[in-house]
Amino acid sequence: KQADKNKNEVAVGEDVLLSPLASSDWWAKLLDCLQQPTCTPQQRLAIARTCMHAFSLATGNSSRIVKSHAPATDATEQTSEKIVEEKEEHLTNRLVEWGLTDKIHAALVSQLRLLVQALELPSQDIFSLNGTFPLDTTLEVPTIRHPGRYQTVPLGSSRLQLLALLKEILVYRSGEGKDGQTTSKSSLAMDALMELPIPPELAKSKKGEEEKPSDDDSAIVYNPWPALCSFIWAYPNNDFYGIVFYEMLRSVVLEHHEPTLRVILQKSKFLTRAVKTLVTSPGPLRGVLLNCMNLLRLRAQSLPPSAFLPQYLNSHDGWREHMDKIVDLTIDQQKPIKDDGRDVNIGLGSNYAKELGLGESIQEFDGTSVLEGTTTSSNADTSKQEGNPGKNAGGKKKKKNNKKKKK
Repeated sequence: KQADKNKNEVAVGEDVLLSPLASSDWWAKLLDCLQQPTCTPQQRLAIARTCMHAFSLATGNSSRIVKSHAPATDATEQTSEKIVEEKEEHLTNRLVEWGLTDKIHAALVSQLRLLVQALELPSQDIFSLNGTFPLDTTLEVPTIRHPGRYQTVPLGSSRLQLLALLKEILVYRSGEGKDGQTTSKSSLAMDALMELPIPPELAKSKKGEEEKPSDDDSAIVYNPWPALCSFIWAYPNNDFYGIVFYEMLRSVVLEHHEPTLRVILQKSKFLTRAVKTLVTSPGPLRGVLLNCMNLLRLRAQSLPPSAFLPQYLNSHDGWREHMDKIVDLTIDQQKPIKDDGRDVNIGLGSNYAKELGLGESIQEFDGTSVLEGTTTSSNADTSKQEGNPGKNAGGKKKKKNNKKKKK
């Protein structure tokens, strides 16, 4: 009866009241307002928070579980266990049921260019980007002094809110379908970001030389991934950004979005820099970089050898040379305080893999599964590499047939 009652609840027009959130113009006006010189820092922060929280509430990531706490009692008072227990109630997100969340996500994806522009990411000297300096360093820009004997050029609360919004867009999965499975919408956002050009210093001309920026480059919105990767080294003590970046990278790796992986691993040199940092002086970056490296390692084990990620890792000299040390660092990190001699499992299917976000559906490649739900590059070289084995095999067969005819 209660279920029937819930089904027959009278709608009061919430979907109509919230429908403007699915409009691209609504998001465009807010994001464009951030670009105006008259927008104060307080207004900028308020707009950024509004955008981030509106979408996180629509996805359900803001508050999924409600706990009913037991009433406070005296320590000497005898109470039953039923009263002390906390109850967890999973709420149904009606915005997802109505399909409004999917429409909001589509509207945000259409405005990703404005969102990236509002982030004000650097497009020059990306590899030398630094936001953390010793206290005795004199800078011309405002800084924040930290008790750890360093000062930082702040990322800013409004920018962190916009970065969190970008993360929510990249990790969003649609509501459950008829088969009870969620559908990934991440590739739509990743495709939109890959439409933005690479910064000139990372783009190579036909002769292999760096492209020089032109006078009109100030109006161009560049691909954000190179700057997002460099922020890890520019702000090693910013745990909030480390978490946001890892979740964005995890979404790309799980989707196996090859164009984005090429920009992150090759153009941005993230893998090279991360391996070098871990084997020399990881410092405060040890935790986030170990998570990123193990995410790549475990995901590659679940893919066919012909896929981009395992091919690239196997061809990377630094990865092959220092992979054992990275595994040892991970095992040392995961050892319990009271070591009882048990082996630490950091492979697929382990608790460690689940903590990284690699659930039970991510299993080691057994040679029979098909690479589904991934996005490959349209690069002609990639298609040629993948097509070579078949062509060679076909060529051998033709030669054998010709020999038989001659005999």
